[in-house]
Amino acid sequence: MVAPSREYDIDQWVALSEHLSPLENFCLIGLLFFKPYTPPSIIAKEDLVTDENISKAEEWILSNFRKPLAFLCVKFEDTKVQVTSELIKNVGESVEYKQIIKGVVKALAPAIVTMYSVPLGIAVALLFFLIGKQFQRWCGKYAKKKFDGKGTYTLVPSSPVGGYPPGPYHIRLQAYFELEYYPSIEELVEDPAGYPLKIQKVVVKVPSESRGKLKVPTSQESEMVMGNFISLGDHSYNFIDSKTKTQISGSNIAMYQNKTEGDNILEFISVDLKIE
Repeated sequence: MVAPSREYDIDQWVALSEHLSPLENFCLIGLLFFKPYTPPSIIAKEDLVTDENISKAEEWILSNFRKPLAFLCVKFEDTKVQVTSELIKNVGESVEYKQIIKGVVKALAPAIVTMYSVPLGIAVALLFFLIGKQFQRWCGKYAKKKFDGKGTYTLVPSSPVGGYPPGPYHIRLQAYFELEYYPSIEELVEDPAGYPLKIQKVVVKVPSESRGKLKVPTSQESEMVMGNFISLGDHSYNFIDSKTKTQISGSNIAMYQNKTEGDNILEFISVDLKIE
């Protein structure tokens, strides 16, 4: 639910988060996730860095981090130019960097709230956290990768679908593949005030994601794949990417028929992706 943090003005959240370190903003995310009705006026900087807030922030980050990061990677530079231009018009050439960052956060946080159902206080804290951690180096490192090519879809029949009796033998189908891969994210966040000691080390961890489509020769083979998947048959794939010529392989944990694109088109979610 988005409502709890949105009852407070964005200026209140910005006034709080702009004075926090990346670690403290990380902990603010955890606090607002655990106690969403907490008003910014009662949050004390010195009380933020706790094991509980760190744990709750890690929990929130697990399923909510990737899309806002990708959004910021796309929007940051253009938004910074626009904000800088407006500030120069209003206050002259002597614009401080922190004013520009405040303007960027105020411009992008409402979009994150709307697009990803993130409470406003968390959206502001997340943006200050990412900008403070110099997120740009994460953009290429964790960017979506696309693969496509021709290869083999392999299954062990678990039900007599498509005229095949149950396994233990393998059926290999020629297929075309499109795959989108999001690398796993793993980063450290350390309290700069503790340098050179590594105080309150936090791991930002997000698992990898792989989603794809495959096209088998006929609708009958599509039905066979789908029927055996529902019956918990073993499914895997491998193909050579048409651009990089690397071998892509993995196994599937979910499968859907995509009738709008054709009777022989299937969509899947993959695990154990290997790029060789």
